[in-house]
Amino acid sequence: MYKPSPEFYHLIWVLLGQYSIPQCDVKENDIVFDFGAHIGFFSYFALQKGAKEVYAFEPNPYVFEILKKHAEMWSDKIKPFEIAIYSSNGFQELLIPNSLTDGSTLVLKEIGGEKVKVKTMTLDSFVKEHNVERVDFIKIDAEGSEREIIKGAKETIRRFKPKMAIAAYHLPDDKKAIPELVLSIRDDYKFKLVNCGIRTREAHV
Repeated sequence: MYKPSPEFYHLIWVLLGQYSIPQCDVKENDIVFDFGAHIGFFSYFALQKGAKEVYAFEPNPYVFEILKKHAEMWSDKIKPFEIAIYSSNGFQELLIPNSLTDGSTLVLKEIGGEKVKVKTMTLDSFVKEHNVERVDFIKIDAEGSEREIIKGAKETIRRFKPKMAIAAYHLPDDKKAIPELVLSIRDDYKFKLVNCGIRTREAHV
């Protein structure tokens, strides 16, 4: 396995300490799904926490090439896919901002950038097609597509009740709408809003 420098380790822990919520954390042998994987920081973080496998999804073709190279360097436990997990199967227009440090989006159309057509797939369809044995942890930071991803994951959530860390700051009513959506699928979830600087995460367990 590729061994990053100490500086890289430090960056990982600084950036992703926001996902280390005691009640909702990646555990040893978890099968993890990373939606909005970007270049793979969270995927790598999940491996360090003991994940058995990480399915990493990044629809931006430019960023995906970096993610794929990182996966090849770090571990074959990271499985990268150039797919936008969404509420439907098909194709959607993805808006790619001019800076690779900014997230691409299917939903937030007010920013400028390049438009490309990308493959979309529901999580439920992916799990069936790839014979995924279980889903233990889901991380979603998808630039406004969080609700659409959850809508396409109803069967998976009902079946496995995965722990979920979900970004709740892209749309104005995320903090209210996302918990309501999750609870409409399974009413035995408990959730907690966690402020991480200017960003808010929702932890569902």
